[in-house]
Amino acid sequence: MGGMEKDTEGFKQLNVWQKAYELILEIYKISTAFPKNEMYG
Repeated sequence: MGGMEKDTEGFKQLNVWQKAYELILEIYKISTAFPKNEMYG
């Protein structure tokens, strides 16, 4: 039974990673609209 808990934990971590990645992509899309002088601020 212990192995199944590990699988569930891994899935949760993967899901969190995917959500974070989606957020990063959204931020990247938004930030491309910023003026160049704001890019590295």
